[in-house]
Amino acid sequence: MTEVSLPEPDRFVRQMAVFRRNEDDSWRRDDERHDNVLVDTSRVPGLLEAHGVRAQVRPSFGTEPPLVGLHAIVGRKLD
Repeated sequence: MTEVSLPEPDRFVRQMAVFRRNEDDSWRRDDERHDNVLVDTSRVPGLLEAHGVRAQVRPSFGTEPPLVGLHAIVGRKLD
């Protein structure tokens, strides 16, 4: 179960209740909170290059199908 909130235009929060099966077939509940900050991904390669990383903005990692609205940043440390 997930509840999403948008406390600010550049931030969203996911509060989750996750149920996991134990080895004895009982269940346990864990609560997770993910605070996500939205950034302008077009600026990230330039920011990383200043720290010795050549990066690209891509629609996904490798051959994984892209997720609508998300971007992957793929980079390598410069020699």
